[in-house]
Amino acid sequence: MPTPIREAVLVAVASRLAAIIADVPIERAQRAEPAVEAMPCLIIQAGDMIADEEQSPGECFWRIEFTVQGYAAGASDLACEQALSLLHTRVVSALQAWDPPAPLVQFTTLDASFESFGVGESAQPAGVFAARFHAQAVTLSGNPYAP
Repeated sequence: MPTPIREAVLVAVASRLAAIIADVPIERAQRAEPAVEAMPCLIIQAGDMIADEEQSPGECFWRIEFTVQGYAAGASDLACEQALSLLHTRVVSALQAWDPPAPLVQFTTLDASFESFGVGESAQPAGVFAARFHAQAVTLSGNPYAP
């Protein structure tokens, strides 16, 4: 059975992050926030998928959006903030410095938000970032599968 192009992109992203950021666990499509004891960790969440068949005859350019959530904790509020910044930088660097395999063409960094958990949410300083990206992949028109 062929692999849907959206799934191929998400698998490629997870594999790339696991290879470059090997010391941090990576999950996909996890809805629950991890326990502080499980931090740092990364969670990849799939987003929208937009098709454009007007760029080149016979080809479909797919824009596949996804978010990488990074969770980190620290011994102090400052240490937590620094851990989040470092983890975010590692994620962005891993995806921007990559020549992805076909049919993927490129990754674009969109934006990121950062949040420290309140004192009532976590006894230890902890927080999360959500970095949004989109990948562009090209397939034959009418074919939403990876080759």
